[in-house]
Formats: sequence, structure tokens, C-alpha cells
Amino acid sequence: MSDLNADSKHSDSMENTRKVDRSDAYKRPRDPVILSRDEDDLSGLEERFSSHSKNKYYAKVSSGYRTVKLLLVILLTAVVAFVLVLGADNFTYSNLRYLLRNFGEANPGDTERAAVVEFHGADGTQLGVFGGKLAVAGSDSVSLYRLSGKKIYDVSTDISEPLISCGGKYFFVWKCGESDISVFNSVSQVATLSVDGPIYAVAPDDNGSFAVLYKDRVYSSCVAVFDSDLKKTATKNMTSDNAVDIALTNDGGMLYTLSFTAVCGDYVAKLDFSDIIGGTVVHTYTYSGEFPIRCGAFENGGVYALTDKCIYVYSSDGALIYSRTFEASPYRVFDSEKHVCVVSSSGGGAGSFAVVSQSGEIAASGVIDSSVLDGCITDDALFILSSSIVCISLEDGNKQLIGRAPNALGLLCDGDAIYCVYTGRAELIFANGNAVSES
Repeated sequence: MSDLNADSKHSDSMENTRKVDRSDAYKRPRDPVILSRDEDDLSGLEERFSSHSKNKYYAKVSSGYRTVKLLLVILLTAVVAFVLVLGADNFTYSNLRYLLRNFGEANPGDTERAAVVEFHGADGTQLGVFGGKLAVAGSDSVSLYRLSGKKIYDVSTDISEPLISCGGKYFFVWKCGESDISVFNSVSQVATLSVDGPIYAVAPDDNGSFAVLYKDRVYSSCVAVFDSDLKKTATKNMTSDNAVDIALTNDGGMLYTLSFTAVCGDYVAKLDFSDIIGGTVVHTYTYSGEFPIRCGAFENGGVYALTDKCIYVYSSDGALIYSRTFEASPYRVFDSEKHVCVVSSSGGGAGSFAVVSQSGEIAASGVIDSSVLDGCITDDALFILSSSIVCISLEDGNKQLIGRAPNALGLLCDGDAIYCVYTGRAELIFANGNAVSES
């Protein structure tokens, strides 16, 4: 029995030892697995694979690629060095600005309209709406603001009594009677262009093309047409006519010029339709005994011509679809892509207004009790700035009065939003079909 017990104890002791050994084995770190081979083995593999025909082919191709890459790097370096040496005089600040002509502001983060947009401005500052932003032209700088109030850029200039004209791709700042015109987009100033005489009007389209009316060295009226790359593409010379205004269709294909001549001591106004691509005058209309004031292109390609006695509306194919003779002299005109409004008065401040659509229909008309300072038109309403701001519906003729602060200078339209402009600020007065003070 004692021997049996001894054997049993010895067996239990061995079993415990094995258990301890297994538990210790899990606790000990494992030996690293060595994946390398001896140098003799590696040399053997190299000899075996290098002798294979496919591996020799791929090695040769790889070597060729490396050679070609090296040659391309050398060639590129030589071309860059050649260009830098040859074109050193062309690497100017103005040329670098010109490269920005096709770039626009990307993903503006703040698109909400502010109730008041403040800007640097003084007397004589001109404003325009450009691509949903506020363009401000002063005598010492040109600025662009988002309608949230944030300034995008400010460019120092020296243009006294500036004028501004906004298109789809650029906006332009110039002084009447000078030969230079500054071109801006939503990033910065992109160019300064010059023509051969004093500038009197600039007409942009929606795609970047624009026309410039100027007087040449012998003081004849000329029109220079530029494409969206700011290259001159056409010139119209009017040796016997004195042009007062020009307009371009939205696609830049048709140029309208409004001019006059003197015949037997009386004025004769003239409207020309010029095909820019074909270089020909398609239609010409004359108005005896009338002096031209303004012309403008509509969204559908039609045009209106305003004289001191009448307004004429033509379709895109040159057909006269509306005309009206005024009892009093026109003294204010403002238009949109679909309408034109003419305000006339015989003196004393009070007068009448008429809104004509691009289809030749009267959209609104009526009487104004006080002098009109400015106005603007949306698709649905007419806004007139006088002693107050009058909003007139183009659908049913209903009138709505909107209060304003003293010293208002003008009105600006951005879609269906209307701003009243004061020195140094523009206040939102109408949006989403309602006066802001009442919404």
C-alpha cells in the first residue's frame, strides 16, 4: 500500500509539473521567426532568376524607363530655362493679373444677405451688382463686397469721377473722356485696357465680351469689341455719325449703336443693328427731328431706342413691335433684361412713367407726384426713388410705399432684392416679395 501511495504521489507531482510548465510556456516570449536566408542561398536565387529570359526582359525595360525619365527631366529643365531667359520681360504683374481672368471666387462661405452693407465710399462713388456681389468704384479704390457685408478685395486706383458697368464675367471702371478702362472679376483686377481715344460708354454681355464706345483721333465715333479673353475682335467706325450709346445682346453676337447726325439744321437719330461675326450692318432705322438718349438690349435679343420724343422697341429680327410718343421730355430711364421704364416731366417735379416689356406691351404706367431720383425693375415690380420709395406691381398695378432715410442716392437690384444706397452703406429694403421693415 505504501508503494502504491508513493507511486500515486509521484504521478501527481509529475502532473503538476507539466501543468506549471504549460502555464510558463504561455508566459514566455516566443522566439522570433527568422525569414532570412544564408548568403549562399540568396546568391543561388539571384543566379537562378537572373538567368530567366523574362526577368532579363523586364530588367531591360526598367532600365529604359529610367533613361527616358532622366532625359525628360533634362529636357524640361532646358525648356523652363529657355522660357525664363527668352520671356523675362513678359513676367510682369499686369500679365500675372491677366492670368486670373478665367478664375472666379469659389465656394463663398457666407451667402446670407446682410440688412446693411457698409463700404468705403464718398461723394461720387459708383455702385453696381456683379454676380450677386456689390462692386464699389471710388476715386481712390475699387472694392468688391459680398452681400453678407464681407469685403472680398480692395484695389487702389486713381480714377476721379469713376463710372461702373457690370457684365456676367467682368465689371469695368473708367472715367468718361479718358482712354483707359480697368477690368475686374470676382478675384481681383485682371487688366487695364486702352483705346485710341476718350471713352463714353461700355456695354458688356453675359459671357465676358464687351464693347467700348470712344472717339478716335479725328473725333469720329468708334466702337471696339473685345472677347472674353480681353482681345479686340472687331471695330466699327462711324465717320459721319455721332454715337451716344451702345448695347450688346447677351450672347455678344449683335451690336446696337444709337447715334445722330445734323441735316439741314435738324437732328436725325439713327439705330444700327450690326452683326459682329459677319461684320455687316443688318438693319438701320432713322428718326428725323429727334435726338437720341439711350438704347438697351433685352434678354430675348430685342432692343429699345429712346429719343427726346419717343421710345421704340424692336424684336431680335428687327421688327418694330412698339413705339410711343411722349407728351413731356424724358429725364429718367432704367431698364432690366425684360423691361424698360421711362420717366418724363414737363417741369415742376411731377411727371409720368411707363414700363414697356421686351414683347412690346405696357407693363405699368402712372403719375409720380415728385421728382424721380432713381429706379430699378425686377421681373415682378417697379421701384421708384422719390420723396419715398414706391413699389409698383407689374402684375396688378398695386402700389406700396417703403420708407427711407434722408439723403438716399439710388437703388440697386439683385434679383428680387432691392437696396437703397446712401453714402458709405447700402440698406436692404425689399426681399422675398415684402418690404424688409414689414417682413
